[in-house]
Amino acid sequence: MSDLKPDIRHCIGNTSLLALRNVVPQNGSRILLKLESENPTGSMKDRMALAMIEAAEADGRLTGGWPGRDSANWFGAHIVG
Repeated sequence: MSDLKPDIRHCIGNTSLLALRNVVPQNGSRILLKLESENPTGSMKDRMALAMIEAAEADGRLTGGWPGRDSANWFGAHIVG
């Protein structure tokens, strides 16, 4: 299991790209699909929400010990909702 992540924050970003090989425009460009559905909540907003939480932690607006910080529901309970 080389793709095992230590926590939900490591699942955000580096969204997979899928090349459409059977669809080639006349100009020869490649068409790529960004698979946002692979993000933890299935949304491109995951990265923005994580940045907001990390900024609030960094400047002291959000401190350690808040409910759910280390639980499996960390992301869902504090970002989605």
